[in-house]
Amino acid sequence: MRYFETNANAPVFIYIVSPGMDMVTPELFNKIKSLTNRDFILCEYMTNNWDDDLTPWACDDAIKGRTFNGNAKEFLGSISGFVKNELGRLYPEHKEVYVVGYSLAGLFSLYSIYEESVFDGAVSCSGSLWYPGWSDYIENKLPISASEVYLSLGDKEPLIKNPVMSKVGEVTQKQYELLKQSTSIERVVFEWNDGGHFAGASERVAKGIAWILEK
Repeated sequence: MRYFETNANAPVFIYIVSPGMDMVTPELFNKIKSLTNRDFILCEYMTNNWDDDLTPWACDDAIKGRTFNGNAKEFLGSISGFVKNELGRLYPEHKEVYVVGYSLAGLFSLYSIYEESVFDGAVSCSGSLWYPGWSDYIENKLPISASEVYLSLGDKEPLIKNPVMSKVGEVTQKQYELLKQSTSIERVVFEWNDGGHFAGASERVAKGIAWILEK
């Protein structure tokens, strides 16, 4: 667990990473600072089981060679416990708490605000909203207490040949429309970026966090 802060009395962004991704967290911190003068705390939260911890239910036929065991509920419990206990001890004067993720972690960040009340919003960049069952899930659920959500996607992501993953643009647009209609959501935006799924990931995340801060 690592923390990067400009001020201890500031909004907290819990950034979901896996081994290797943590190498770019200091770079991300500096990119956020270059986009906003607002204070913030960036908290790195590690998963060693990306495909399992970040998926809300099991699925084994979406991507050839990969199995998703759907352990998001348990992983979310771990993060929620951290927010309720350790975060308050480390930063007793912290402000709002947001969960931030890219790809499957972007899917998880949205799942978090539907299932837990400790978060004030989410940043989902290139979120894997193509995940089987997600479209039906958001039709029948409402965010519990989140008020701000940032969504983004690369303009080439819906062009992928995989018939499941190619639905990402359609489902992300649906996600945006449903969040706009939700009475608990005060601010939501959906931005398109140039490029495919792996283009400028840290830049996209930095933009999302800066948008939350610049309210």
